[in-house]
Amino acid sequence: MEGPKFKPGPWHWEDKVLCNNSVIVGGDGWTFNDADKRLIQAAPDLFEALRQLRDYVEDVCCVSPEDCDKEHPLMLATSAISKALGK
Repeated sequence: MEGPKFKPGPWHWEDKVLCNNSVIVGGDGWTFNDADKRLIQAAPDLFEALRQLRDYVEDVCCVSPEDCDKEHPLMLATSAISKALGK
């Protein structure tokens, strides 16, 4: 499965502005604490790690989504991935 086309990192903060090589997000009126900043910066890496872990659980551990209830970690991961993809 090809991943989403997120804006490429690395992301970094300049005062209250989140930047990468081509995008600036934030500015006046946006308030981020240090924990918010770290989470936002890590989001692309977290997404990719979760996607790979989900695929590993399905392919290597042979856990099928059909065998899981909605609170199973595999289904929670799948739901979070879908949310990030806007599905």
